[in-house]
Amino acid sequence: MFQLETLTYKPQYRRNVIRSLQQAFLQGYDPMLSAEHYFNSSPIVRMHFILHNVMRLAGMSAPKTRLPLKKRMHNWGVAIAVSKRLLANARPR
Repeated sequence: MFQLETLTYKPQYRRNVIRSLQQAFLQGYDPMLSAEHYFNSSPIVRMHFILHNVMRLAGMSAPKTRLPLKKRMHNWGVAIAVSKRLLANARPR
């Protein structure tokens, strides 16, 4: 699920296609699981979702050699999207 979620940050993949793949994956485990609400389905999944995204931000901010402008702009967009998802997930339910 986390690897498929990572694909939603890549512009060449459509979000609705990724959601369909996630839903198909979850159906193999339990037909009642929903891809749309999966990352908020339980405290442990929610905690791993937050950890996964914090690690993504940390990895993108680690010092590296100079990246091309296109990659830096992509990382900037991903950082904004990840931050928004983290903030939305931090709100009490």
